[in-house]
Amino acid sequence: IKLVDATTSGYTALQSDLIEIEPNKEYTAGASVFLGDPPINPDTGLPFSSSRTLYQVRYYDENRLEIPITNGLGITFEAPRGSWIQKEFTSVAPENARYIRILLSSSNAWVTTAYYDDIFLYTMEETH
Repeated sequence: IKLVDATTSGYTALQSDLIEIEPNKEYTAGASVFLGDPPINPDTGLPFSSSRTLYQVRYYDENRLEIPITNGLGITFEAPRGSWIQKEFTSVAPENARYIRILLSSSNAWVTTAYYDDIFLYTMEETH
């Protein structure tokens, strides 16, 4: 998946459909990311100085409304450019969570040319 954001005044994101989950369970999410050359600054015609991207999850209740306390759960990919980086993070679904969504994004202040691959989300099952 390729994400290009060449603006520092807007938010660019790709998001998954809602995925059913169980509350109070630990979920691990991650991806491999390749940071390409920064996009061209439309004001100067020159490349921006950096490229970074954010991988996030957000939790939703039974009415499919975002649970506000979960904003910002994620990891930032910043360096090095020109090679694949794999990262993951873990979070616990809130008690009222019924769904999770994956977001691949940049922010209002960042620019990026990012390639995502091997995106994953899992939880461990208890065995008896």
